[in-house]
Amino acid sequence: MPKTKAIGIYADRKEAVRRVINVGLARSGLTGKDLSRRDIININTLAKRKTEGETIRLGEIWALDKVLHFTDDELLQMFGRGETHG
Repeated sequence: MPKTKAIGIYADRKEAVRRVINVGLARSGLTGKDLSRRDIININTLAKRKTEGETIRLGEIWALDKVLHFTDDELLQMFGRGETHG
């Protein structure tokens, strides 16, 4: 059976998690490998969290925030509360 794209509010939140992490990585000039080397988050775990945004844990958000310095709005976006920037 072919996979279908998720729709609705949960799809928006999953996309927001992926987008916020990618923006943080770009802003900091770091890569997933850099985060893995620094023992922030395993590169495979990061890839899974970006693909399945609903599986990210609060401790992982805290660890990523220490390095990527998310804005308040970016953190709210991950929880479906902030303004979305497409």
